[in-house]
Amino acid sequence: MPDLTTVTDFQPWAIDYNISHGNAVTRTQQRGYKKQASYSHREVMLVDATRRLQGAELPFFESFVRTECDEGTLAFTDKYKDGGGVQSGSMRIVNGAYTVAPAGSNFVWDVSCQLEVFR
Repeated sequence: MPDLTTVTDFQPWAIDYNISHGNAVTRTQQRGYKKQASYSHREVMLVDATRRLQGAELPFFESFVRTECDEGTLAFTDKYKDGGGVQSGSMRIVNGAYTVAPAGSNFVWDVSCQLEVFR
């Protein structure tokens, strides 16, 4: 899995506190009268995230998403900031889609996207 934390010193993703949690129970119909329930120990959070990049960080990030993450479809390891401080974990950009907006001064951009954080 690609790791963005070891090759860069980017600011962590700032995530929105409106978190959607994935369903941890999967029910399947078996032959006969029993149903089987599968409980997952992994939690998937769907969050809105923003990161500020400056200088050459934006072209590096775009290249990382394009080449290492296969256009954003693969999960990668990165840092994010939530209510518990700065965390490091596995995440994926939803649909590989992100937006870039100038953040006031020259060569500073805000990158926004929706992330799936796997815990």
